Amino acid sequence: MANNGSVSGFKIVTFPAGDVYSCDSLLINYMIFVLEGKINISCNKFLDRKFCAGEMFFLPICSMIKGVIIQRSKLLLVSIKIPANRSDMEWIQSCSKLENTIEYDFQPLPIRSPLKEFCHFFDSTRMIGKLFSSNIFYELKQHEMFLYMRSFYSKEEIASIFYPVLGNSINFKNFIFENYQKVGSVQGLIDISYMSKSTFSRIFRTTFNESPQQWLYKQIRSRIEYLASQPGMTIKDIMEEMNIDSPTHFNRICKRYYNCTPKQLIENMSSNHQL
Repeated sequence: MANNGSVSGFKIVTFPAGDVYSCDSLLINYMIFVLEGKINISCNKFLDRKFCAGEMFFLPICSMIKGVIIQRSKLLLVSIKIPANRSDMEWIQSCSKLENTIEYDFQPLPIRSPLKEFCHFFDSTRMIGKLFSSNIFYELKQHEMFLYMRSFYSKEEIASIFYPVLGNSINFKNFIFENYQKVGSVQGLIDISYMSKSTFSRIFRTTFNESPQQWLYKQIRSRIEYLASQPGMTIKDIMEEMNIDSPTHFNRICKRYYNCTPKQLIENMSSNHQL
């Protein structure tokens, strides 16, 4: 996987044992199929989840990721902006009705046949790379993947794995995830959405079940916590990553949300991560 968190289409990748990968913000959603080996993944607040051969999991856009390869591993990476096929999109949106019944915990699902054979097609085929990355091929194979999921997994299972992107409007949710870090404010999102403030807020609440400001504060806190938990991270590093210019402002943020100083936050998060 590239360091900027972006791989197009379907791609088989192999990692040696001991390899480490990190990304501060994925640029797109990924469905990950573990074909061989064993890996350890931390995604946002979910730390040190282990995934083995025969399992699949989902990494949502904008996630903060750290991965460690426990055993030599072969993965199939599938990038998914939004489902290319309309019926696939409507099917995933229909799973949103189960959103309130799920306690999301970033867990895998087993790779069942014929999805298992579908994955190994990419490993065994000798088809040229250009075909793998072509839009038509990608859309056809993505639709095939979703057909297998619809046929051999329950709606509860699908809702549990796609939980981070569930909502009444996948397009709107994807728009928010793609742009909130770029603009950095609710007003900035409203401006580029070409909606009135009232319309934007209404759709946002319907999609995320909270106000835009509450949601944005949660994303800021989550990102600060992730950065503070990383080995060797300094106050200056966090401020640069978060585009915070004033130490006083960062102190206020830490006092308001964590009731501690930036230095104490780093110490606390590092201690929790080690545990």
